[in-house]
Amino acid sequence: MTLVDLLVTILFIGLGAVVGAASGSWIGIWCGGFIGLGLLWLLCTRNSRRVGRDLIEVGNRKSWDDYKKYRFDSSWEGDGQIIDGEERPLWRYKSVGGNIFRSTSYGFFWLPPFVVEDLEGRELLAFTRTKRFPFSVFEVKEGDHVVGTIRQQSLLFTKYLLEFESGLRCVFYLPPFTVLFHGIADTGERILVQRWHHQVWLVGIDSSIDSFPLVAEIVFIHRERLRHG
Repeated sequence: MTLVDLLVTILFIGLGAVVGAASGSWIGIWCGGFIGLGLLWLLCTRNSRRVGRDLIEVGNRKSWDDYKKYRFDSSWEGDGQIIDGEERPLWRYKSVGGNIFRSTSYGFFWLPPFVVEDLEGRELLAFTRTKRFPFSVFEVKEGDHVVGTIRQQSLLFTKYLLEFESGLRCVFYLPPFTVLFHGIADTGERILVQRWHHQVWLVGIDSSIDSFPLVAEIVFIHRERLRHG
């Protein structure tokens, strides 16, 4: 939901309440309330319907077999592992330097680095926040070399721009009131995500994309989703 959506929703609920109060009867009040709630539902599910249309459109062009499949299994602290479509663990991820949920200062005053490792515990990529206001920016490093960035583009953490050293750019959407998320690369490739529940995401990435850096950035967004609730 964008800020405009939120303001329009508040306006609709207010109009519903005014209609009900102006009627001077309980029936009118109930009718006004239902009008407001109905308009609220239409707004809140608009993004869900758009994602559904996108998935149908993608389904008409590609089969699910054309996507590399992954699963993110996380603890509530945002630590976990990435598993492929054949249930084989591929990589692990964690926040370094503390549990980001044990102190309210985490995330505002200081956010611990997030790392993706191989199964032997060797660090592959590290994520650090380089900018907080007005929207967060995160650098992705392989050793001392910056290989990508993640830019928050929405006040409510529903849109991110993912950029890579290879030149790939992808916008990733997490619309509210739905379990279906998706990303679109500049070159047209798609990323499909289903939130199985808060700690588990099922991910499909177009097979033409070099998937590891992209998977790593999406799993970082998964950690951010856990952090912001």
